[in-house]
Amino acid sequence: MFGWLARLYAGAPTAADEERYTRWFLVTFGLLLLVTAVAAIPFGFGDWRVMVRFIGIALLVASAGFASGALLGFLFGVPRAARAGEANAAASGGTAAQPASKLAANTNLEEVSDWLTKIVVGVTLVQFAKMNEALLDFGGEVSRAVPGVPNAGFAACLILCGAAVSGFMLAYLKSRTSLMRAFDALGAAKAQINTVGQSSFAAEARKIIQYPQIAPDPAAVTAAANMLAAIAPNPNDAETLRLIGFAQAILKNFSGAAKALAGASRLDPDPDLKVLAARAAAVGGDVAGANALLTAAPHATAPGPWSAADFEAELARLFVTLYDESSDAPERAIVIGERLSQDPSGATSPRVWLYLASAYGQRYTALKASNADPAELEPVRAKALEAVRKALQFDRRNNLPILQMLSQVRYPGKPANENDLEVFADDPDFTKLLAPDPDEAAAPQPRPVEGEAANVVERPDPDAAAAEDERA
Repeated sequence: MFGWLARLYAGAPTAADEERYTRWFLVTFGLLLLVTAVAAIPFGFGDWRVMVRFIGIALLVASAGFASGALLGFLFGVPRAARAGEANAAASGGTAAQPASKLAANTNLEEVSDWLTKIVVGVTLVQFAKMNEALLDFGGEVSRAVPGVPNAGFAACLILCGAAVSGFMLAYLKSRTSLMRAFDALGAAKAQINTVGQSSFAAEARKIIQYPQIAPDPAAVTAAANMLAAIAPNPNDAETLRLIGFAQAILKNFSGAAKALAGASRLDPDPDLKVLAARAAAVGGDVAGANALLTAAPHATAPGPWSAADFEAELARLFVTLYDESSDAPERAIVIGERLSQDPSGATSPRVWLYLASAYGQRYTALKASNADPAELEPVRAKALEAVRKALQFDRRNNLPILQMLSQVRYPGKPANENDLEVFADDPDFTKLLAPDPDEAAAPQPRPVEGEAANVVERPDPDAAAAEDERA
């Protein structure tokens, strides 16, 4: 019991601080009522009926005083929402303005608090001389209610003043601490990612979702962990859910990332959120949930270039199918990949050929496991080799380490399910193609970036471009 009270009153703040705030307030109020009841016992000593009556009145007085004082303390302590200029200056250290949010804080409670606070202060100053008379009248009413208790009115006045002051101080102090942290949870969370920058943080998360095999940037990992610790639980706005999804992806909690990004997609019509949520869900093992997020492609048989949104959605469908363990999944992935490769952008897309290589590798593995005829195996092997060749042709720097990981059985830190090309581990053509250049072997392995190679004419990505500018 005492340990629980110690944690309640002296424990360090947690992510669920608003729950602790409620418990703290109610427990304090309960303890105050208990002390009031015990203190009132001597006043009614000798007649238990008088004692019970006075204790009841004392509890009512304490409750009314505490609640009134707490209401005033809350009104005086309600945090004030920072205006646009103040928020930007605080976020940037007073030097550079940050991008303005699309949403503004609702300040109705703040305005009501300001009005009522001024009214209360004004009325109190005007009527201050009559407060003594009001307390005497109150004490007289209590004395008449319990005539058998000496000094009952004086005791009731003390209880009323003490409870009101206690309620005011408790509500005011907690409003200025815990409630302020709860109101500013998103701002505190955003402050945690300033070390890597907003756009770099988003670009890092997108890279991890598109290339789950790579290791995230250490600075981004630290920022993501700190952000999740600072943010309030159970958010219901798209911006907060988006940040949570990105942080979970950087920490490689793909199920959590998928849940947060899917929630953001329900509040924000941006199709990119659904694509990212579907990719994260697939990596997290929820292929059915990933497919549910991706709507049917109406352009599947349409000739000519696809829109950027349609292309990314279909590319995500290919990515998701690679994680499907159904027996026909490799065939479905090949159909999607071949269709994408016929698009002007897909024909030179490193991601399309990287995913196609994985699809052909899965198909070859399944055929070999079923003891297929070599004449049936060879065309699949040739297409896998051609897909690997094109993936390296359009982006060797980023795709080579991923293809090496997919093909090598004992690749360091390799996830167990990333084995699409292991069937070609001893194939001399693949070994020669995936052999690192001497200068690449000496240099640290590059981390894949979002988007495609610089020499490929593809759809621009504003987040990736901004991230590159910040790193430069």
